[in-house]
Amino acid sequence: MKYLVTAYDKKSEEFAGEATLSGVSPEFLADLVGVPVGQLLNAYPLDESRLMKIAEKIDLKWDVGACDYFLEVVGE
Repeated sequence: MKYLVTAYDKKSEEFAGEATLSGVSPEFLADLVGVPVGQLLNAYPLDESRLMKIAEKIDLKWDVGACDYFLEVVGE
């Protein structure tokens, strides 16, 4: 599986970008969104507190005023 944070512009709702979460464990992500790791599928909205927890693991900056963010799980 591949784990991404995707961003969508709050005004236009258009796709604004994505970041691959390589090096972040599925267990961490499942715990973050509150699902068992075996059920970590589809997309999950990420609020600012969840984004900050991800930021502790990887070096990314978020613009929560301009974009809505989601954790997306896709097959490789």
